[in-house]
Amino acid sequence: VEFLGRSDDQVKIRGYRVETGEIEAVLHDHPTVNDARVIVHEDAEGGKRLVAYIVSEDANPADLETHCAERLPSYMVPTAYVPLTVIPLTANGKLDRAALPVPGDDRAEVAHTPPATAAETAVVEVWQQALGVERIGTTDRFFDRGGDSIRAVAVVGALRGRGYSLSVRDVFEQRTAAGLAALIDSRPRLVGAARATAPFTLIGEADRARVPAGAVDAYPLGQVQLGMVAELMAGNSRNNYHTVISKRIKDDRPFDEEALRAAVRAVSARHDTLRTSVHVTGYSVPMQVVYGESQLPITVYDYRGIDLVEGEKELTDRVDEERAALFDLTTAPLLRVSIYLESDAAWWLTLTTSHVIIDGWSTHTLEMELVTTYRQIRDTGTPAAYQRPPVRYADVIAGELESLDSAADRDYWHSVVSEYARLVPPVAWAGASGTTPEQYGVDVPVADLADALRARAAEADVPFKTLMLAAHLTVMSRLTDETAFHTGVVFHARPEAVGVERVIGMHLNTLPFPYERGARTWNELLTQVFRQETEVWAHRRYPLPAIQRQSGAGQRLVDVFFNYIDFHQVDTELVDTGTGVSQAPNEFGLAVHAYGDRKLGIRTNTGLLGRAHAEQLAGMYRAVLESIAAGLAGDATEAFLPSADQAGAPAAGHVAEPGSGVLAHELFEARVGERPDAVAVV
Repeated sequence: VEFLGRSDDQVKIRGYRVETGEIEAVLHDHPTVNDARVIVHEDAEGGKRLVAYIVSEDANPADLETHCAERLPSYMVPTAYVPLTVIPLTANGKLDRAALPVPGDDRAEVAHTPPATAAETAVVEVWQQALGVERIGTTDRFFDRGGDSIRAVAVVGALRGRGYSLSVRDVFEQRTAAGLAALIDSRPRLVGAARATAPFTLIGEADRARVPAGAVDAYPLGQVQLGMVAELMAGNSRNNYHTVISKRIKDDRPFDEEALRAAVRAVSARHDTLRTSVHVTGYSVPMQVVYGESQLPITVYDYRGIDLVEGEKELTDRVDEERAALFDLTTAPLLRVSIYLESDAAWWLTLTTSHVIIDGWSTHTLEMELVTTYRQIRDTGTPAAYQRPPVRYADVIAGELESLDSAADRDYWHSVVSEYARLVPPVAWAGASGTTPEQYGVDVPVADLADALRARAAEADVPFKTLMLAAHLTVMSRLTDETAFHTGVVFHARPEAVGVERVIGMHLNTLPFPYERGARTWNELLTQVFRQETEVWAHRRYPLPAIQRQSGAGQRLVDVFFNYIDFHQVDTELVDTGTGVSQAPNEFGLAVHAYGDRKLGIRTNTGLLGRAHAEQLAGMYRAVLESIAAGLAGDATEAFLPSADQAGAPAAGHVAEPGSGVLAHELFEARVGERPDAVAVV
């Protein structure tokens, strides 16, 4: 879909500009149509078609097509009309695209099944809230309706708040509302609500006596946080884990600086992390101290009236300055806010943060909270009432300390690192030796495969993240001869409690994910990977640095990781997600980010991966995803090497059959003679 301007309903089909809103207006004029939405579906081959979703009493597709053809040019007439009992909407009243069936999908024919028991009613109501949709039936499947680990945590917290006993693993394994309801209904009810960790209960009396005046809490620094501090203090020019993110904010009136400052104060008062300092020394353990008050620095730059090119240069310069200005970790807050005024209809919100105290999900949550609170104060003079979650970031640290004392967690990770080899990219794929490694990235487009890939995930009954992770593991398995290996996968350690998705902090934990060859089809592989994800999830709070020390390895345990990113809490009507600046460096050699169903981003350096080989890697990801999109019965054992004309990749070369008398150097010579500039040997 080629978007024109900033309108979500304006697209190009076969070179024509199409306004889907106009088509919807025509459909609403039909006497039997109660509601209608029109979107563009794109198939695996890149073909686009207009599909109308209709809520109607008795209209049939032929009548609707005739109705549209009489009033619209041919290129604006939908090619498919899908009947629905209700148009699925998110909690914000927007179209829930993930809940729309693809024409021909069985979901278009499935009747809504209302809850019949108290447990089913509870599950359905909680799912509706967590998934942000208006209508859920007991036969609906959690992942098919957009479920993921963050939403699963919200589901568990909400149902525990109603007295039901369950874990995220239960949500993963009992994927329908009816199945989950039957499970929790068979268990004894919980007594008493979960309570947050009380202030200062995670430290001893001696450390409590050292806490400065004005502090309202203190607790140990998480081990992953401490690892980030070590990387940040390494003294290199990359400033790892010092992050700058800038987003363009769409507005309906000129910027109000006083309202923004009031919003920053209000939001800062809600979240411990925004009033926290970090101390490596001075206490019996590395510590983070929370203060009752902390003034977030705010700077406003007015670039209204200057041309676009100069404005972009100014923004880039300011971001570079923010990247160079490190925080004194011992002084709260570890966050700065900058505003760049573009016009009376748009401004840029820039958050400079220490990754030690905040992760990506939390940063985007903070971004949305600042923008919505700003608009509340600007429009009414006061922020809306805020209901604090019953948990705090201290509960994340309490969970880590509990996991470190768990023999089950310790034994699980010992078995992973001892039984599965560490994944290392081929040494021959590194760039030229003797040069300073250069950071760079390569993107793999996925949007044209999105509908087909989401359909495959639904068929396998797994989250979309699992499908992308399976593709990553497939590609990584082509880089090693090991039958069983582990590679990093980013998990989050949020406790299973209601409202925890709103707790701002650094919740990430990159863990060595075990993988073993053997799956013959994509369906087998997706099932295997999801089963492994579910198992890892139960041990996700055990920190990577502890696993590293336990392994006794003298080298980094994880240097390649996969991260699935889908910040679905961002309101695209307020935040322009199509543009922005993000600089968040880390020390990992190869990072593969899946940005929902839009693209894969390969981030690496020439010391580990030469540019030609990164392009080859991108071709392998694309080939794997195309194969999955084509069907779950596809062969998951193929080599998936890109074609010979891609990034100098090796062609199907000569093979010396046993007993042929052909020697290795002769094969090499033959290859060089055919294509002197290509890779000769793999």
